[in-house]
Amino acid sequence: MAKLLHRIGGFSARKPFVVIIAWFLVLIMAGVGYGFGHGALSDVISIPGTETMRVADELSTRIPSLSGGSGTAVFTTTDGKAFTPAQKKAIQQELRQVATLNGVKKTVDPFTAQQEKDDGVAKVNDGVSSIANAETTLATNRQKLNDAQQQLDDGKKKLADGKKQLASGQLALITGEQKLANGQQQINTNREKILLGQSQLSDANTLIDSKSQQISDGLAQVSAKQKMLDANRQKVVSAKQQLDAASATINQAKAKLDSAQIQHDSASAQIAQAQQQLTLMQEQRDKAQNTITDVQQQLSQLGCPASSTADSSQECAALQQQLTAAQTSHTQATSRIDSIVAGFHVKNGGITDERTLTAYLTNVRNSLDAAQQQISSGRAKLNYDAVSREIAQHRSELNYDSTIAALIAGQQQLNAASTQLTSGQQQLNAAKTTMQGKQSEITLGLQKLAAAQEQIDTGLAQLQTGQQSLNKASQTIADNEKQIATHQQQITDGLATINTAEKELPAKKAELADATKLVDLAKGISVVSADRSTALGTVIFNDDTLNVQPSVKQAVMTHISKNLPAGVAVEYASDISRSVPEMGSTEIIGVIAAAVVLFIMLGTLVAAGLPLISAIVGVGVGTLASLSFSGMVSMMSVTPVLGLMLGLAVGIDYSLFILNRHRRQLLNGMPTKESIALATGTSGSAVVFAASTVVIALLALNVTGIGFLGLMGDVAAICIVMAMLLSVTLVPALLSLLGMKILPRRKRRAVTELRNGASQTAQAVKPMSTVRAAITLVAGLVALIVIALPAASMRLGIPDGSSEPVTSTQYKAYKTMASQFGEGSNGPLVVTATLPKSVAQDDVNATKLAIAQRIASVNDVKAVAPVGVSANRDYLAFQVYPKTGPTSAQTEQLVHDLRNISPTHLTVTGHSDTGSARQAFSGTVTLGVSGNASMNIDMSEKIASVLPTYLIIVIGLSFLILMVVFRSILVPLIAAGGFALSVLSTFGGLTALFQWGWFSSLSGVHDPGPVLSFLPVLLIGILFGLAMDYQLFLVSGMREAYVKGADPRSAVTHGLKAGRTVVIAAAIIMVAVFMGFAGSISIMIKSIGFGLAFGVLVDAFVVRMLIVPASMHLLGHAAWWFPSFLDRILPHIDAEGTSLEPDTTEELPAV
Repeated sequence: MAKLLHRIGGFSARKPFVVIIAWFLVLIMAGVGYGFGHGALSDVISIPGTETMRVADELSTRIPSLSGGSGTAVFTTTDGKAFTPAQKKAIQQELRQVATLNGVKKTVDPFTAQQEKDDGVAKVNDGVSSIANAETTLATNRQKLNDAQQQLDDGKKKLADGKKQLASGQLALITGEQKLANGQQQINTNREKILLGQSQLSDANTLIDSKSQQISDGLAQVSAKQKMLDANRQKVVSAKQQLDAASATINQAKAKLDSAQIQHDSASAQIAQAQQQLTLMQEQRDKAQNTITDVQQQLSQLGCPASSTADSSQECAALQQQLTAAQTSHTQATSRIDSIVAGFHVKNGGITDERTLTAYLTNVRNSLDAAQQQISSGRAKLNYDAVSREIAQHRSELNYDSTIAALIAGQQQLNAASTQLTSGQQQLNAAKTTMQGKQSEITLGLQKLAAAQEQIDTGLAQLQTGQQSLNKASQTIADNEKQIATHQQQITDGLATINTAEKELPAKKAELADATKLVDLAKGISVVSADRSTALGTVIFNDDTLNVQPSVKQAVMTHISKNLPAGVAVEYASDISRSVPEMGSTEIIGVIAAAVVLFIMLGTLVAAGLPLISAIVGVGVGTLASLSFSGMVSMMSVTPVLGLMLGLAVGIDYSLFILNRHRRQLLNGMPTKESIALATGTSGSAVVFAASTVVIALLALNVTGIGFLGLMGDVAAICIVMAMLLSVTLVPALLSLLGMKILPRRKRRAVTELRNGASQTAQAVKPMSTVRAAITLVAGLVALIVIALPAASMRLGIPDGSSEPVTSTQYKAYKTMASQFGEGSNGPLVVTATLPKSVAQDDVNATKLAIAQRIASVNDVKAVAPVGVSANRDYLAFQVYPKTGPTSAQTEQLVHDLRNISPTHLTVTGHSDTGSARQAFSGTVTLGVSGNASMNIDMSEKIASVLPTYLIIVIGLSFLILMVVFRSILVPLIAAGGFALSVLSTFGGLTALFQWGWFSSLSGVHDPGPVLSFLPVLLIGILFGLAMDYQLFLVSGMREAYVKGADPRSAVTHGLKAGRTVVIAAAIIMVAVFMGFAGSISIMIKSIGFGLAFGVLVDAFVVRMLIVPASMHLLGHAAWWFPSFLDRILPHIDAEGTSLEPDTTEELPAV
């Protein structure tokens, strides 16, 4: 990695304009992608699959009239007086027009709704009074009817005597009736014959139906055999697929062994070549050494001078030439041997000379021999030929083609049987047609009988005429009897009416009692305030809350605001209006503060501006690229702001690390382009490592299973990757263009003097005392623990209208609703009740009351009102108003209490029978809860459930990474423990500021509430990467000093002094950028910005600058203890590119 970055840095320094143009094109492409792919950002937080979402989805399915999201418009009079009729009419007209807008399902007129509610209450009260009056009226009327009945009984007795005189006249009619009876008998005889034919025809139809059933059974058997045939065919195909898979598996295993053999042979050849080169150079060096010794002896014997001169003899000159050639050969051989040793030293730091290299090559040769044995053993275990033969044998046994052919023949037989049965069915259909013709004949016979019956009926009519003539003789008696009958019917009807009314009266009284109780339970719910100066208009959308487009909401608000009547103001609740996060003055101040820190540290405006340019380009590319996908995925409005925030902070820091390293190398006299390449390879490696840890932690947010949180991590990761890429490409290119201008003038002169031969003297450093280290450690731990204490009471939640800016319409609407309708009006709950069975229509009210009373019995319930019943009356919905706001602890407890009583056993008494009251049902009722408060709880519990796992993953990952980098067990433990303290302290600071309301006048938190629900998980991911960044830059310097021979405590001081300047500057810059966002009016951005700023402040200045150095000082040599077996197993990672630095043997400054 370091060498690759070294080459990239060198290329950027040599070709700066190529790099700059390339990034300019990338920025243009990101802008084009944004133009084509961006979409509207969401302002709703939700987690699919929670209990709240389940209840909401079930509610919209079971009671469709309650589906669709809603929004609230709060109308108030500007003078505080009651609405005038004209104002009411204008608002009603306006809401009717809103109902016609696209995306709007309907609107609820508050004045009509309130009037209907008030009328319903009055109607119930009037019904109670009417029932009391009806009881008295019924008793009076019963007595009057009893008196009239007595008078009618006397009249009936007198009429009975007159009827006896008419009996003799009736005998004359009997003879005529007898004749008609004989004719009727003949008709009946013919009817029986026809019915007999009908019976026979029915028997024939029955036989046909029987045959038809037999054919149907045959077809069913054919279908069953067809299924068996299909199943057998599937088994044969499956067996063939299994054999094919087994063959592929064994071939793959053989290929892996062949590949391993090739790698082994290649490694053996490389080792043999290295040994051959080493032996050849050693022989060349030894031969040259012998020649040097012999020639020097000859020169001494001849008395030749030390060097060749003009006076030297020819023999001396020849020996001098021979000596020089031998010395050159010896030097070349020695240099080549050192080069071979150095090459292997890069791979294994333990190789320092020929002896250790020879031992290393011997060990590698032994390892290769062992690997060859493993390969041979693998081939033996695989037994490729035997297994292949076994697979071939199974293929032969399967005999796939023959089996398939047999199955095809069976299919043909089934098709023939099916054809035969179909033909039989056609014959039966023809028989049915014949029977239908017979049925027509029977119908004709019945019609003839009907004509004969009509003649009989005519005779009876004539007989009745005679009877009427007889009746004329007793007209007076008939008239009197009719009058008596009329009065009797009136009395009977009156008594029946009274009896019915008396029987229904108890049920109606009970129903009115239930209605009265329901009215009392809903007394706290209203849409027009008591002083009639405030009204809540409700807009119901076609889509549910999560899918309502912001443009639809904006159209509603625009229409209402444009058409307000005089003297009326309107504010919009957070369910229809949301504050969209945007850059403000505080964010810009944060960037300016970072620029000031850069200028103070670097000394020139040019140097200070370079990290800012890199960071701005990075967030531009990253944010635009991320927003290009907002048209395809649902993205929260805070997501790109998080990417912007992190991109600015880490973009400045990453550029600063490379810039600082380059400046230090320039001050040491290194040429500009060489310095740029080395800074990119060394500090650039640290930047890539640090960025990788942050990206891994952010991408790990996807394991939480929370979609919007994972997307936030992905967008932030993209911005960080852009910042990292720019720091190792664009920054070197800009450094190349700036040259020495990156340094102040006075330091440029110092560099010139250094390059002309001046030297620098290392300054001695003095390690901290053990007492001071112990005090620092204890003080730091105590301070962080104290800061973390508020986290024990941390509550999580979603921001509501009370957390919006004081001047916003959402906040005004929230406060108006809270003051006029109660805190609970800002977050009503929807409670659903699933019944064990359907109830009768007349029992619905009794069922509503029983469930509503059970809900109202829970603490902190202000009012309950039924709002819907399913079509089959086994599912009910209620609106519940809490006594407190949606984010209060009492409301959260209310949701828990409601869920804890589900399921609950209820016995409901209904009144639908005409008799005494009966039991409607008795069984278990299951309650479901939905609403803002329940969503807060579900989201908080979901995040709380994944928080420990995510924390373990992140801390575990940090431990493993640091263990590999620093080759130590205790150093990663200290770093991980410090990270945990930083996170807990940050949680404590968040709780104190946002939940407890500390320093509210400074922070702008006007209404304290729960901490943003997803913030803890987000902070853990981001702070983890930043903490590892600082840990690397500080502890790597300590390890470098320790490896070069410094004692452990001095190494701590060396590393701290070498890295603290850049770490402090980077931390201050990050805190400045994050605190700029902490001043945002959006509570989400504010809490994220403060959490990151506070976390970086604590981690950098307390954990990394105090606790970690103090801990390592106290541990001494133990801090660097590392098991040898782990040192052999784990890879060596050059996180700071030290392999690129010149090999120096200078001693560290004295302590």
